[in-house]
Amino acid sequence: SYDLEYQKACFFSNLMQCRQKNCQEHIRALSSNIKVPFEGSREELEQEISDFGQKMLEKRQRRNVLDKKVNDLKQEEKTFQKRFTDLDKRRILLMQQRQKEQECISKRAEQLKELCQNLGITLTEDLEFQPESVPVVLERIENSLMNKECSIAESIAQNDKEDSERQREIDIQRVELTKVEEGIVTHEKQKNQNEKELESIMKEIAEIESSARRIKILSDNIDRLIKMMDEMNGKCNQETMRTDIAENKARIGKLQEQFRELDERLTKLNMMSKLMAEITLKQKELEKKEQDVRRVKGKHADNFKKLLSRPVESNYRRAIQLCGDKLRDTIKELNAKSNKLQLEQQSCEIKRKNLKSELLKLEKELEESKEKVYEACHAASYEDTLAKSKATMAKYQSEHGALLSAEAMYKRYIEKVTEEPCCPLCHKDMTENEASDITMELSDEINRLPENIKRTEKLLKAEQKKYENLLHIKSVVETVSKLEGDIPKKKKELACIEEKLAKCVEESESQQLLLAEPTTALELADSMMGDVSLLDEAMKEITRLKNDVAQLNTKLPEDFESDANIEDLQMLKTSISEELDAERHTLEEKQANLEKIVNALNKMQEQKNAYQDERIKLQEGQQSLVQLQERQTELKNLIESKTAEIKILKTKLPTLKQKLSSLLAEKNRLLDASRKRVAKMQTELNAFKKMDHEIQRLNTEVLEFQLLNLATEIDELKESIKKCKADVEAKAEEICKTSNELEVIKTVCLQQETLERDLKDNRELKKLQEKKKDIDTRVEALAKQLGKMDFPKLSQEKNALIKQREKGTERKGELLGKIGEVKSQVKKLECEINESKFKNSHENYRRAYYEVDTSRQLIKDLGESKISLEWSLMKFHAEKMEHINRLIREYWRLIYRGNDIDYIQIQADEVDMNANADRRRNYKYRVVQSKNSSEIDMRGRCSAGQRVLASLIIRMALAETFSSNCGVLALDEPTTNLDRNNILSLCEALNRIVDERRMQSNFMLIIITHDDDFISTLGKITTYHRVFRNDECKSVIRKVKVS
Repeated sequence: SYDLEYQKACFFSNLMQCRQKNCQEHIRALSSNIKVPFEGSREELEQEISDFGQKMLEKRQRRNVLDKKVNDLKQEEKTFQKRFTDLDKRRILLMQQRQKEQECISKRAEQLKELCQNLGITLTEDLEFQPESVPVVLERIENSLMNKECSIAESIAQNDKEDSERQREIDIQRVELTKVEEGIVTHEKQKNQNEKELESIMKEIAEIESSARRIKILSDNIDRLIKMMDEMNGKCNQETMRTDIAENKARIGKLQEQFRELDERLTKLNMMSKLMAEITLKQKELEKKEQDVRRVKGKHADNFKKLLSRPVESNYRRAIQLCGDKLRDTIKELNAKSNKLQLEQQSCEIKRKNLKSELLKLEKELEESKEKVYEACHAASYEDTLAKSKATMAKYQSEHGALLSAEAMYKRYIEKVTEEPCCPLCHKDMTENEASDITMELSDEINRLPENIKRTEKLLKAEQKKYENLLHIKSVVETVSKLEGDIPKKKKELACIEEKLAKCVEESESQQLLLAEPTTALELADSMMGDVSLLDEAMKEITRLKNDVAQLNTKLPEDFESDANIEDLQMLKTSISEELDAERHTLEEKQANLEKIVNALNKMQEQKNAYQDERIKLQEGQQSLVQLQERQTELKNLIESKTAEIKILKTKLPTLKQKLSSLLAEKNRLLDASRKRVAKMQTELNAFKKMDHEIQRLNTEVLEFQLLNLATEIDELKESIKKCKADVEAKAEEICKTSNELEVIKTVCLQQETLERDLKDNRELKKLQEKKKDIDTRVEALAKQLGKMDFPKLSQEKNALIKQREKGTERKGELLGKIGEVKSQVKKLECEINESKFKNSHENYRRAYYEVDTSRQLIKDLGESKISLEWSLMKFHAEKMEHINRLIREYWRLIYRGNDIDYIQIQADEVDMNANADRRRNYKYRVVQSKNSSEIDMRGRCSAGQRVLASLIIRMALAETFSSNCGVLALDEPTTNLDRNNILSLCEALNRIVDERRMQSNFMLIIITHDDDFISTLGKITTYHRVFRNDECKSVIRKVKVS
């Protein structure tokens, strides 16, 4: 547009003016820096700069060459200097070695002189200045040392020889002394032995002399014992007693035969009577079961009619289960419908709650929005207030624009009037006074323009702010209109949801009523399950019992008679048993009397034989009395001769000891003297050898220094150092000469650089002058172009742009208002999120989810573990019951002597027949007895003795199974109601158990009983503890031996 072109022209005009000003300043700066201005043209200046570069390049090349040469010379100087330093160090080191060599020669000469004086060797030459005589002197010293070593060896050999002779004399004397001492010891030992033998012989003689009285006493005792034995043999005839014992044994054998025959007859009768008793028991049990069936059917007759659609005669449990399954399916369907209704009800309640909460929020938001609109518009409508504010703002913008453009227009008008005193609009000529008045008026107006512009800007900014606020709340006005339409819809939706909720509640209550009937029926079926299970079991038991009765009837023989009286036979058996016990008791007494008499006779015979042996021994002693007296005389003579010999030897002993001591003292004295003399000679020799060794070491060092030829090498090093020093000085002089030349070239280069910089500045100055001319031309052209511009057209375009800006401002205000609303909503939502019920909701949800999932996994794992544990317990229970029953059968067959029961065992029946692996099992235990593979309950069908024995056997089996690590078995009155045979068999079983577990350190058997025979029958028992009352009526425990 034209306004845009005008602004563009103004912009370029200002830009060119700025460039013009910058060029002028740059030209002034360069002119002040240039020392020698170039008067020629620009081409001549370029040629001068080109030639100057070639000259400078040659100077730089020469400077680089000289610089490199100086560096090389300095490097060579360093090399020569380093070599000079190394040679000087080597010279100092060699001089130190030369000094050390002189010290070694002096020290060698001094030590050789001292050693020769000590050895007695005469020296005629000075060894320090005549080193060629050193080998001869060293050889003489070696010879002298060898002579001294030989003399020391000869002295040692002479001393050893003399010491050996003295030792030989001492050994001879020691042998004589040892012979005397050994002779004394030998004679004293023989004397002591003879004295002991003499004492023993004298004691034997005394005993023999006093044994005559003892022989008489022994003879009297022997006669008395022979008389007592004859009297006892006369009173008790052993043959007669043995005959009576044999007759008793024969009678006992007959009675045992009769007892066995009666026992066989009773066994046969008991077998038949047992069969009849079993048939009677089966029939009674059958009647009881039938009565139980009738009772259960009568009890649940009405319930069967309610639950079952048709009558059932068997398998009641199956029918009830099917009925229960149907009822469960019905209940499941009703529960599903009820759950669905409950979910729908909960959903409606949640929706109702959310809608109510949302309505409250919307109503609150509507009130807040209306309050904001009222604060901005008061009673007027939003559209009227916005239009009024927009018109006012346009008015202020127009005034502001006019005031801003007035200054330029007034100034231009004043310029035109000043140039040509006529009106620029009507072109009427004016006088100078009129022109001056107009100019003054316009100047005053221009002076008032800043204040008017400031006031207008203030009013415009206030109106713009008001307008922007109105634009900000436009979204609030829209929200108000929207909420006024949404709130009635939400209320209507809330009414619909409440109506739906009431309907769901009503349907849920009806479903609960429908669910009550099948639930009651299912509870009834579950409560009947135990009884119908017993009913089915009873009916099965009835069928089994009928079959058992029929089978037992077939076992009865056709010619079976019941005339024989079992009680009479039992009484006869009892009388025979008592008679048999009496005969056995009589036999035991006779055998005991016979054994007592025989033992007494044997004891008397043993005592008589002992007396006879002692008498014979004493009689033999009387015969040896003469021999002992002769030996006594001989020993006395031997003792006297040994005493005389010992006395002679003891008189020789002091003389021999004194002589041996003097020889030893003389030997030690001479040996010490010879050793000291040899040690002194050896010490002197060692000192001479040490000095010789030091001399040899010094001589070796001197020879090594002579091989180095240090004097010649030091002279050579001095010549090298002198030559190297001359080289260093020559190189330093050359470096100085080259450096001076390099400095001259560097100075020339620096001056040439200043000239080059001056030339370049002249070239830059000429370029800037040409550029300034171009800018001046363009500034004049732009001024002419601006003079041709039409300002009114430019104003129109400006107003159009201002309107466009207003539209943008309006749109900006609307967007800012929406942003404010959104921020307000975000702030509200953030406040709600920060409430306690929503705070940390993600974390709470995650924690709850983890807890629920973990609980599910735990329930699943616990269920699997429970099933595994239940099956393991079932298996363990079955294994233990099998082991217990095996022990019970083994102990019963081992202990029980009757033949009416083959074995007994424990039956474990499950109470709940419908138990699965995931349900706890309950067992009912009962003891059954078996005969010919037929089992019946033992309760009510066994005698008291059988019951006691079964109790003992079961306890023993349980202790063996479950108390292997704490094997304490206590039996209280185990023989109660047991007959003799079963007591004996119980003893055998207990003995067997003790033998089997005797190696276990933790086994203990405790028996509490009043039966002394039972205790005496138990094997390997020597003592027991008896409880009785003392005189104070207090219980006392006493340990008693088993007689």
